[in-house]
Amino acid sequence: MSEIEIAEIAPTKGPNPQKIKWTNIAYYDNFSEADTHRNNLDGLVKVRRCGHYGTKFVVKTGKPINKQEGKETNDQ
Repeated sequence: MSEIEIAEIAPTKGPNPQKIKWTNIAYYDNFSEADTHRNNLDGLVKVRRCGHYGTKFVVKTGKPINKQEGKETNDQ
């Protein structure tokens, strides 16, 4: 080969499945109201910007997705 070494191509990674199902709970015009609502909830909760130019805020709650839901096991 020539003096320039050929770089190895990195192996492609597999899919990165979603681990949490997020649902919208409430929409607010300012962050302080959304933050107050978030602090009153338990579990996986987050506040995200949404709306036109990110001027509104949405409170979202999450529920872990079970990998085994669609698969059946054969234990004999």
